[in-house]
Amino acid sequence: MISYFKYTSGESFTLSGGDYTGLFNVINGRAFSGKSLTPTSTPLSSKGTFIGNAFLAEKEFDRTVQVPRFNEIITKPHISPKDIIDQSFINTNLDILNDNNLNLYALNIVSNPQIINFQSNNMDGDSFLLALSSLSESKTDHVNLAKPNLNAINVLPFESINLNSDGSFVPPNLVPSKLIGIDKLDGTTSSTMVVNRDHTFNYFTVTSTETLAFSGSFAKNSPFTFRDDISDAIPPNTTLTYDNNTDTLYNLGKDPRTGADSLIGYDFSFYNTCGEWKIKDIFNFDKEVIRGNFKIGNDLKGALVVLNPATGMIGIELTNKYSNEFYGTISPFTSNETIIDFDIRDTDDSVLVLTNPLTPLSETVGVISNGQLTRKDRNFNPFNVYHVDSDLVEDFKLGLNIAPSIVRRYDPNSLFYKSSDIKTTIKFSDNDSNMFILQDNGSATTRFISNPQYPAGFFSASNIQFLPNSFFGFVEERFGYSRTVWNSNGLPSNYFNYINFLMEENNGNLYYLFQNVGRLYLSKSTKLIYDNILPLDLANTYDRELGCESSLGISLNSEMESILKDVLKIYVNLASIITGTTVEGVPVLSKYTSYPNINLEFRDFEFHENEEINYNVVSRVFNSLYTLQKNVLDSILNN
Repeated sequence: MISYFKYTSGESFTLSGGDYTGLFNVINGRAFSGKSLTPTSTPLSSKGTFIGNAFLAEKEFDRTVQVPRFNEIITKPHISPKDIIDQSFINTNLDILNDNNLNLYALNIVSNPQIINFQSNNMDGDSFLLALSSLSESKTDHVNLAKPNLNAINVLPFESINLNSDGSFVPPNLVPSKLIGIDKLDGTTSSTMVVNRDHTFNYFTVTSTETLAFSGSFAKNSPFTFRDDISDAIPPNTTLTYDNNTDTLYNLGKDPRTGADSLIGYDFSFYNTCGEWKIKDIFNFDKEVIRGNFKIGNDLKGALVVLNPATGMIGIELTNKYSNEFYGTISPFTSNETIIDFDIRDTDDSVLVLTNPLTPLSETVGVISNGQLTRKDRNFNPFNVYHVDSDLVEDFKLGLNIAPSIVRRYDPNSLFYKSSDIKTTIKFSDNDSNMFILQDNGSATTRFISNPQYPAGFFSASNIQFLPNSFFGFVEERFGYSRTVWNSNGLPSNYFNYINFLMEENNGNLYYLFQNVGRLYLSKSTKLIYDNILPLDLANTYDRELGCESSLGISLNSEMESILKDVLKIYVNLASIITGTTVEGVPVLSKYTSYPNINLEFRDFEFHENEEINYNVVSRVFNSLYTLQKNVLDSILNN
């Protein structure tokens, strides 16, 4: 079964009377602490807010620039002349109207278009950048790699630590002790992060020649240092994955005896305590793992392999994480698409699969020419994404057992230089069961699993303080005194050269590590990962309290009043309406506009004293509320 978990920063639930901050999961309408339900999970109490009740109803906050379809947001009450006006009928329709209100609220809780806002978080010290901004820094042991991230910064690749100003190499014994090993970061091909409760972390990286361990802290101005070259224990040019559920560091490499792909699990707690690597498990793969692509889930592990040598069909082979017992396969139904990457979630073992369809899609777009709007057909090459419930896997066929969702691709157009090393990966979010991270075209975007076509958020060039494009022309700075030097924009550390983006939650804190060539961004937050147009503490008034049949009219007026209050609270608390726009070539929700007025006749929303409760009266009241909800929806989606 596919799980539902989110992160809350205290606005939704309480634990032992205090606001609860951290990951939570929802099972059968009840919330529990933690990313998944375990023996240590604790029941949480709802605060009666819209967002808390939306969580309990397992709503998804998945709005993007794609305008939602009307009938997916609000549902018309079920009213027919054949209906019996009894308590069951009333309960059903009140629940429909309340669910509509939760959906209207959810439309105004949207993902932050900047995946991490390093600019605003810098002021409270929760985000900072590790970088080398000049060669002179690398010649002193007093160098501080932590940069304030107040403005665009000219950054050098980490390997520049080994260079003199004339381009010659610095002897290893003359490299400052604080910078030893840092020069290897740009060669990272695989990495993983382990965060401790005291905000410190271990960062393990693999290059083509070495396997390295670094230590750091998410507290600003803390040292980030080379810890150890662990190539003797974990060979280079392999793949690393950390399993938080079992505190195991997995490494995929080649068995020196047989040449087969071999997966070794190391006891990380033993290394953290004793500084030595203790092997827990060793598994050999019968088939070659393509591009070292393997993933670890809760009970399963998976590898991308050639399932059928005769046809060359590439698929995912799933096996038990503990016993290595075969579990099932996932492969495309036809040869018209190929699997690029996949991930396994560590809560429910569901599998996220990214494929590349070989046939482009076509669409009709509006084009303005000479002041006239015309329609034009164009082709585009998207990815397909599938979210597979592992309970259904035996011989699972993508495109047959499940339909694909389209993922549009965007190449950030804000920078003149582009990455030449294009990697494409997909990864589940660790903080939201409905989000994933797509690395493509040298940068990354976040997407909603339930609505992946357009980005939810992206890495903005201005947000992560890349240099603006510089060209010869009018100059306001004296030559030789400029903050940048010749070809600064052309350095791989000053444009998108995405290496990885890692997230982890520990003790209620969210930790982010984003690595680009020459740049290592660290961020810690206890804030909800959404932008909220509506207040997060907005109370959900509706709480069904129908009385006995004889007092139905009085109770109904009370219940209808609570539904009316809720929809009006949503409307009047809209300080603005969010709409879609394009930022750096990526379509996102980040533009705001005013909202129109709605005229109301409050007498239409109640049962009058002299009215008999019959079909006509009930229809008038329920449909008036539904019409009001439609008008509010039109106001929200007026873009």
